[in-house]
Amino acid sequence: MKKILCLVAVLTILGYACTKEETIDNATTAAAFLKSREWKPTVIDRNPATSPAGKILYTPVAECEKDDRLKFSKDSLLVTKGAIICENAETGYQVTYSMDFNKRKITINGTEYMLGEVTDKQLKFFIRIPSQSGYDYQVYLYEHE
Repeated sequence: MKKILCLVAVLTILGYACTKEETIDNATTAAAFLKSREWKPTVIDRNPATSPAGKILYTPVAECEKDDRLKFSKDSLLVTKGAIICENAETGYQVTYSMDFNKRKITINGTEYMLGEVTDKQLKFFIRIPSQSGYDYQVYLYEHE
């Protein structure tokens, strides 16, 4: 019986240690993916499993936004508008952002979003929206070029 209890204790400790290491590795990898290249808006969710539970509104991408690009650096986000500019829109702008991978949060220009995923293929974040809209969350999707 003592051997079984010792084995369970060792496996629990190893499991906790591995989980902690994965979190650190994933945060480091995700940060590298985030800053590695430019992101473009998309409406294709490559991994619906990382979306929130509930009724989801995927942010539509207007024709004039399809060639826009986002570039993350250490603590700022540069939004560059493409050749097709929406009516009354700026040609580009820069805002601050921060990420907390442990809490799975991204704050962009003072607005806090929940982080769905950051991979080499997709950036997904979302925000809870009023229930009167008929949805629970609005999801923002971006992909690497």
